[in-house]
Amino acid sequence: MSHRHLLHEAGTGEPIVFLHGIGGGASAWTWIFVAPTFAPSHRVIVPDWVGWGASEHPSRMILFDDYVASLEALLDDLGSPATVVAQSLACGFAMALAERRPELFERLILHTPSGGKDLGEDAFGPLARLTVTSFASVPVVGFAFYRMFFHRRAFIGGWFRNQGFAHRSAVTRRIVDAFLFNARRPKAAWSALPFANGKLRFDIAPYFDRLRVPASIFWGAQETQVGLDIGRRLAALRPELPFHLIEDSKACPELEQPEAIIAMIRSGQRI
Repeated sequence: MSHRHLLHEAGTGEPIVFLHGIGGGASAWTWIFVAPTFAPSHRVIVPDWVGWGASEHPSRMILFDDYVASLEALLDDLGSPATVVAQSLACGFAMALAERRPELFERLILHTPSGGKDLGEDAFGPLARLTVTSFASVPVVGFAFYRMFFHRRAFIGGWFRNQGFAHRSAVTRRIVDAFLFNARRPKAAWSALPFANGKLRFDIAPYFDRLRVPASIFWGAQETQVGLDIGRRLAALRPELPFHLIEDSKACPELEQPEAIIAMIRSGQRI
C-alpha cells in the first residue's frame, strides 16, 4: 500500500511496537497509557494503521493482506527484531507475518487475539449476519449505518461502559472523545466496513498452530465480546505459551488497567 502511514516514535534501544486493533474509532491512542512507559529504555513505535487514526484514509476497503504488508514494511525498516504487542485482529496480522518472516520478531505479546470467526464460531450471530453484515456489504448503506452508530457519543460511550471496561465509572470523557474523534474522521467507514461485512473476519486458530516465535497472551478476566472461553480454547492450542488474565478488566485493559499491562510486558524476557 502506497499510502501515508503515521508513526508515533520515542526512545532508543531495542524496538517495541504496539499495534492497535480494528474497530470504529480505533487508533494508536489506545496505547497512550502504556507505550510511553517504555521510551526510557526502548525504541517505541506506535503506528496508526492505514485507514485508521491520523494515517491516510483511502477510499477503498483495507483487507488482511494489506495489513500484513504494511506491518512487514514497518518491521523491515527497524533493522533489528522487535517485540510486537498486538491487539485483537492485529494479532492475526502479526502472526501471519511471523509465520513467513520470523526473523522480524523478538517475541509477540497477544492482547485478546481474535479474528472474529475463531474456532468455527462467528462473532456475529445469525441476526447480526442478516442485518449488519448485509447492510455493510453495500457501501452506500454501510456508510449510513456506520454514521448512525459510530458518529454518536452515546454509542461509543455505551460500548466502553458495557464491553470495554469492567468498572463503568472508570470510562472518562477523554477516552470517549479520543475514539469519537477518530471514528468521525473523513472516510473512516471504509476501514470499518470489512469486519462488519465479513471480508475481514477470519479464524485465528490456525495461526496459533503455526506460530514459531516466542509469544504470550493476555486477556481481560471479565471480557465478554470475544469471550474468555474462546481465549482459553485458543490458549489450549499452545499450552506452553503464558496466558495472563488481567483482573478487573474487560476488552480494554490497556486503558483500564495500564499498570498491570506494563508489569506483564516487563515480566517477559529482555523487557
